Amino acid sequence: PDGDPSKGPRGFCPSGATTSSGSALHGDIGPDGQLKCQPCAWFFKETGCLNSAQCRYCHLCPHGELKNRKKQKIQKLRAQEADEAAVAGAQAQHSASPSSMQTASLSGRIMFSADMEPWEPRA
Repeated sequence: PDGDPSKGPRGFCPSGATTSSGSALHGDIGPDGQLKCQPCAWFFKETGCLNSAQCRYCHLCPHGELKNRKKQKIQKLRAQEADEAAVAGAQAQHSASPSSMQTASLSGRIMFSADMEPWEPRA
């Protein structure tokens, strides 16, 4: 991939610019603890970033940073989803006390609620 001089080496801008306007935030950490800059998806491609210095994305992030951040985002979302499911399960379990349960098994019968007739399974 580095052999074609018309395409240039990986991690370059055809204009020769080494940084972009999006690189100004490189190294800054936001209130959520995440880096503020966003890696350029094209900078490490064979053709390089065609936006050069005007690119809104960071050209200083290392190769593979975009993929790493996507993985971290997915892990964070899955952890949040698991936490929400655990909280919902705990709330459901807490609210299902014996007095409020709608389904109870009594000697082979299933009671759905106080105003319904009992149902017996077929033999």
